[in-house]
Amino acid sequence: MKYFLLGVGLLAAHACAQTGALAEPQLVVARVEKMARVPQPLHIMDWKKTARDYYSVVFNPDAKGSGLPAVNLAPDRQHFGFDGYLGPQRRRDPRGEAHACLVPVVGASLLGLDMARLYGVNWVEPTGEWFDARTRLWSNRSGSGTKVAHVIYEYWPLVIGTLLADQFPRQERFSTALRQQADTLLHMGKALGFPGHLNLDQDYQYLDGRWQVLPRRIDSNVGNAAAFAWALYAAYTRTPDPDYLAAAQEAIAWWLAHPGRYEMSHEMGPLVLARLNAEHGGDFDMQRMLNIWFGDHSAFTPEPADGQVMPWGITAGTHLGGVTCDGLDGACWRKTGGFYAFAMGSYQAPGWLLPAVRYDQRIARAAARYALNAANSCRYFLGVDLDWEHQDHKDWRDSLPNGSGYLFSYEGVRSQPHASTPEHTPQPYATGDAVMHHYRQTQTPHAQYWTDKQTFSRNSDNIALYMGASIGFLGALYNATGVEGIIAWDLNVTDHFAPPSYPTRLLHNPFDETKTVTLDVGPAAADLYDTVTGGFLRKNVSGAQKISLAPDQAAVIVIVPSQLKPVLVGRQLQLNGITIDYRATRMP
Repeated sequence: MKYFLLGVGLLAAHACAQTGALAEPQLVVARVEKMARVPQPLHIMDWKKTARDYYSVVFNPDAKGSGLPAVNLAPDRQHFGFDGYLGPQRRRDPRGEAHACLVPVVGASLLGLDMARLYGVNWVEPTGEWFDARTRLWSNRSGSGTKVAHVIYEYWPLVIGTLLADQFPRQERFSTALRQQADTLLHMGKALGFPGHLNLDQDYQYLDGRWQVLPRRIDSNVGNAAAFAWALYAAYTRTPDPDYLAAAQEAIAWWLAHPGRYEMSHEMGPLVLARLNAEHGGDFDMQRMLNIWFGDHSAFTPEPADGQVMPWGITAGTHLGGVTCDGLDGACWRKTGGFYAFAMGSYQAPGWLLPAVRYDQRIARAAARYALNAANSCRYFLGVDLDWEHQDHKDWRDSLPNGSGYLFSYEGVRSQPHASTPEHTPQPYATGDAVMHHYRQTQTPHAQYWTDKQTFSRNSDNIALYMGASIGFLGALYNATGVEGIIAWDLNVTDHFAPPSYPTRLLHNPFDETKTVTLDVGPAAADLYDTVTGGFLRKNVSGAQKISLAPDQAAVIVIVPSQLKPVLVGRQLQLNGITIDYRATRMP
């Protein structure tokens, strides 16, 4: 039995010696290499617990505290909504925007909360109001979907709506909406050149009962092809219309040829590409996809000029005021190295990139290094480890009972405040646009901001519910291993519309010495297969397993029932008809 007590590090070395060059090398992403191996200071929150606690507060119609309750529940309890911000002047809209209202229902569901019964309210049923039966698209506001153009307000709701069909598969109306939306997008695609010449560098509008192509808007198209492809591919997994698949393939090809990213609609790109390659024999360039996804504009051909394409990306190589701020998604100023990162994209991005590792293990190390930084830096959106000088509403946070103020997210984290003065130059700074909007409109001197902060620190104006709604996408992925800095990332939970799979965990050791972690593989006898090395690491084990990882080693561990015989079908290694390795180079 000594064999089963060996660590992954020793077994991985043994497997590599056996496979030699057959084990595919890891892809190196230049922007990820700029990120800290071990961010400083290292403080990884229990994101699963934090996210569950957050949803338990924001969905509580009886929550107590300044600005609470956060949810706007109609008297008949049949409608609900969240305003974009928690500030005292909010409208208390019983419906609100999709990214503030639909996303938390999905995020809480990913964490296992029963959203049909939480606090005695069926939160799932009202979400159908955001599907526009006229345009047959999920819209940002109930009944308002008139065009497919802007990233946040048109393309992102299309993505959110698909996730309802995945999280609540027994709700036929969501499945019907999934197909209807795909048909609308396919109709749109045909107007834009599909098949054969799809050109997504245009907008689309529903006018006078028909769809028409609009001239391009400068901020509305970069990255939208990924959302377009995702909505069609998600529908294809439920209704295998070959046109859905072909249009998704053309959209990804178009985006690789016309790279760009802005706000949210690009985030599902690597997952769509990985699945097209793995499940449909595609040969799309994952290396180029990651360069685009992370925002390495130097890899674009040609590089877009400043002012033509928003220079958005993942923060890398940051060290401000003694803290690392890598792994956050937002606007990055190419000339100065500054940034304005946003909570929504930063919480969402790991949930879209990490499941792609299941289909392409070559990105395991890069994805894990990035995700560690994201998990470390995202705590600043909550004001955690930031003093009064480095955030807008610390007094409000401290006023809420039981530390619940530190569950809510600012809109963003900036490399410096909106209103820097010689006396106030804190880096980083957690804030938002809501408060600053007044100072911009009135052209008030920046110094006044810091004087007024003595008062507005007790309010919650820049607490952004529409941003914090996405916290569950990060929380659902997180599993502790007993070693801070090494996370057992769950690659199944946000793999939406996935084929049947076994539990799969991504591990990576960022430290300079070998580390031993604990991985719970469940009570049943299991074999552990590592897609990175292409071999079984242990067989016939159960419960808590001690796993050793060499420095900078990544492992993608698939937990499969014992005693099953693997079969190689093309490059897919399968057990009992379920693929455990989409890029297998040999029989293990």
